[in-house]
Amino acid sequence: MKHLNKEKLLLIISILPAILMFCITRGIRVKIFGVLIFIAYTVYVVLLKNLKINKEYFKDKKIIILSLIIEASIFIDFFFVCQHKAHKELYNIPFLSHNVVSALLGIFCCVISYFAIYFLSNKLIPVISSYLAILKKYKFHYIVLTSVLIISFISIFRANFNYIDDLGRTVLGYGMVGDFSRYIADFCSKFLHMNSYLADVSPLTQIIALCIMGLTGITLLSVFSFGKKTSLWSVCSLIPMTINPYFLQCLSYKYDAPYMALSVFVSVAPIIFYKKSSIKYGFTVFCGTLIMCTTYQSSSGIFPMIVAFMCLMLWNRKEPVKEIGRFLAVSGVAYVVGMLTFRLLLMTPIDSTNSYINNEIYISQIVPNIFKYLKLVISDYNSIWKLFVCVLLICFIFLQVITTKQNKYLSLLVNVIMIFITMVISFGVYIVFQNLRTNPRYMYGIGVFFSIVAIQLFVAERCFLGKVAAFLLSWSFVVFAFVYGNALSSQKEYADFRTEQVVAGLSQSRILHRDKKFNIRVEGTIGFSKSVENMIDDFPVLKRMIPITLRDSQWRWGDFKLINCYDLNLQRSKYKHFDKHNLTVIKNNYYYCIKSDKKSLILIKLKTVGK
Repeated sequence: MKHLNKEKLLLIISILPAILMFCITRGIRVKIFGVLIFIAYTVYVVLLKNLKINKEYFKDKKIIILSLIIEASIFIDFFFVCQHKAHKELYNIPFLSHNVVSALLGIFCCVISYFAIYFLSNKLIPVISSYLAILKKYKFHYIVLTSVLIISFISIFRANFNYIDDLGRTVLGYGMVGDFSRYIADFCSKFLHMNSYLADVSPLTQIIALCIMGLTGITLLSVFSFGKKTSLWSVCSLIPMTINPYFLQCLSYKYDAPYMALSVFVSVAPIIFYKKSSIKYGFTVFCGTLIMCTTYQSSSGIFPMIVAFMCLMLWNRKEPVKEIGRFLAVSGVAYVVGMLTFRLLLMTPIDSTNSYINNEIYISQIVPNIFKYLKLVISDYNSIWKLFVCVLLICFIFLQVITTKQNKYLSLLVNVIMIFITMVISFGVYIVFQNLRTNPRYMYGIGVFFSIVAIQLFVAERCFLGKVAAFLLSWSFVVFAFVYGNALSSQKEYADFRTEQVVAGLSQSRILHRDKKFNIRVEGTIGFSKSVENMIDDFPVLKRMIPITLRDSQWRWGDFKLINCYDLNLQRSKYKHFDKHNLTVIKNNYYYCIKSDKKSLILIKLKTVGK
């Protein structure tokens, strides 16, 4: 305690309100984690040497601005959530509404915590400066890349498709607090939407996501170019990590897109510090892993894949084995500690009966799961994509072999093996789960894999064929983005038409009552629109990307719009089995058949037309 002086004591006291403000709006696991953060912060401050705090310490405008932004985000999160969760005693103050009390309490805590937040900002500024330096160096690359990404997304913007979870949030405005322990996503959503009620602010969210992915791309370029000069054409190598079929599904979510992009960014960002000391680099990896886990866990394979690629590159350059081993060890330990911290302290247990993820780990499933994912990629990609990918990988291996400082034959073997390993790692932790999830949005790590391979080809002086293959693959994905957006638009029009047909049939049947709810069950599916069916023939992955939003009630979103968007006083049936013998046909036509007992049950059987 001999190192504890007045300034350090003030820092420790100052951090308490900030921790309390964040913890009061979260569950018990975050509260426990908050206590551990406070203990770690206290130990760090006590052991810190040469801490001199005077008037000069508070004159840096950059730190002041960053401090105010951090405090504003904490206040907004506290203000909007505290209204619903704070104790009622706080609101029993005469002449003051609960909004005023929440605001005053938040402002008071922010004032006290400013000292500690300023101290934190002072530590964050060097990290931010590192990224600003990259942005300054590659500013034209960033502008071109982000412009290409936004242009590629135009048809998806125009489609204005409420993608799966967007259906619920657009109508009900609920937050993300219950979405698989994604606390950072929930925290950021309140700041972005400026409310705990998440109104639809698209396409702002998707534009922000694309800007984040642009920054992620140039970060990747700055690391894997190894100081070599890069032309604007190298931007082509960065397109596949964002504009690929799998990540396009992520970006289709109006509400989740920024946080999915953020999870990719924090998975890539720590690698720029790999030359720093082991402690600094390991800490950034640990923090990046935690943020990734609390935004979108499907990015879990990106950082390990980047580490594997970096080790391969360093080995080909014949860097000291000791240095490669240190880098691999620090990366691995920090990543595993971050994952375990999330799993043991922050992750809310998942109820496998009410979830689409079964997180039971079975080592024996790894090999079968790997081949399932690879088979999906092969079946999803059309012939031209597979051709470009094959040429891309062959050119990469050829380039590494002819430029390596290692034995050529050994290099050939190592590069072939590592290509397979890195591709497998890109799928993330899902490959160890018993219940393998095959949705495209779980597989987007392979897009980052393609970009890293393409970067090597674009910064090389030779390998013209590889550059052409990378360009054509990127162009193919850009074209597909327009196809996908138009397919969403076509499917939306078709789903709206079929839904309105059912609504008209229910209205004309005269069985609905304003003062009585009917239990509804939907069976069958409307299928895809004719134009989408034709597109699927050439782009097979579309079949797994485009949701059918009017279908069997067993899928929670299959009847959501019908029940919630037309004020028909309907509710999803709680009964798993209808007694269909007591139902009579109310209306039957080319598109559907409506049956009901005219008391409380309605059965809608959809017909897939044209088949």
